[in-house]
Amino acid sequence: MKKWLLIVAGLLVVIGGVSYWLLTKDKDVSGGLGITEKDAVCLTDGVALKDAPGKEGAYVGTINFGEKLTITDKKEIETSKGSKIYYQVELKGGQKGWVKETAIIVAARPAAIAEDATVYKRPDLITQTTKVFSPLDIIAVTKKQGEFIEVYGKTKDGKKVKGGWIKSSAISFEDVDVAVAIYVAKANKKGSNDARLAALKEIVENPDFSSSRFIGELTALTAEAAPVPEQVTEEPDTTMAD
Repeated sequence: MKKWLLIVAGLLVVIGGVSYWLLTKDKDVSGGLGITEKDAVCLTDGVALKDAPGKEGAYVGTINFGEKLTITDKKEIETSKGSKIYYQVELKGGQKGWVKETAIIVAARPAAIAEDATVYKRPDLITQTTKVFSPLDIIAVTKKQGEFIEVYGKTKDGKKVKGGWIKSSAISFEDVDVAVAIYVAKANKKGSNDARLAALKEIVENPDFSSSRFIGELTALTAEAAPVPEQVTEEPDTTMAD
């Protein structure tokens, strides 16, 4: 009898866990931003996507910095260094694979910084830090409280922000703005000024990005950085006509 009671109790726990997942996976956990527990953002460039969690998983693809993901499963793997959590994620287009917990921000969505944004420790103006996000920085947004949003990311001077708060008016959730910011970050990693300028020009000249709030600024920037063609002055004709 006790054995059956244990089995039933175990089934109830499993059913309860499944029910909780079904009830909460689409629930807004962000204070009105529409972010759920199944939303995630990759904030590491070139993350390996594998067909199984753990070291035995085979490589099936790469996740890009700033990419939006959908979590479909979660597993905890025991290793010699302790337990590690892996998430199965789905990319836009339907491809699925497994990634380490440390490679993504769970219950988040990507955004681009639209104007300088001071980071606060809490959603309160008296907790100001020395960290400041700059336009075109990519962040992961997790929730909103009043006029503040909680974010994860890295500032241009390399300072990491893990759960800091900034004003919500300083960001853009628009897909085109996020895409432009991601491409600008890639352009800035080019080895030479000429290569960076060429990559920025490609962004400006791409018609798919014409609606981005950043295009005007990038157009002006590339115009200023473009080399001025050398002016060729014609020598006056000093020959005398016969």
